[in-house]
Amino acid sequence: ILEGGAQDDMLGYWVGSAGNVDGDQDAEGDPLHDILIGAPFMDVRAGRVYLVFGRSRAAWGAVGTVYNVATMTDAVSLVGEGPGYTAGTNLAGIGDFNMDTRDDFVVGSPQWNMDPADPFLVSYAGPGRAYILFGRDRAGWTAVSGSTLAAANVRFLGEPGNVSFGYLAVPAGDVDGDPDGAPELLIG
Repeated sequence: ILEGGAQDDMLGYWVGSAGNVDGDQDAEGDPLHDILIGAPFMDVRAGRVYLVFGRSRAAWGAVGTVYNVATMTDAVSLVGEGPGYTAGTNLAGIGDFNMDTRDDFVVGSPQWNMDPADPFLVSYAGPGRAYILFGRDRAGWTAVSGSTLAAANVRFLGEPGNVSFGYLAVPAGDVDGDPDGAPELLIG
């Protein structure tokens, strides 16, 4: 059981598989898949994304054990760029987007750059932003833990106005059929 770091943080608003973003394997050489958990109302609604690293079944302990994602030693978090931006509203593993053998993931922040004078006006939306984070080893993830999503490898910005870009982002597979086999991404 995973619980949030703060009351009303909306932990679990979106949950998904990150794939194997750190490249870790179990004793048999099988990949240990990692989990993404969004908490879009954390940090004055800047939003927070937790990346919980995969581990063997035995390492999770007894059924019913409660873990707080904010204090887990094998999890990292990334924070939205500003109050009201709701990062973590959507997130998804997208496969090996940059073709480096580690899986990557996308995070949506649909209210990015909303009016800072009133970050809690629910009917207002910013242009939105989506972030791609490339896989890296565990030390690399630890180094960025607690950083804002401004440190993402790729950032996409929505059109001007209230479009809420990044509200939904999903992997599309290799739809263009080019020889590199790299997956594509749909963002709305």
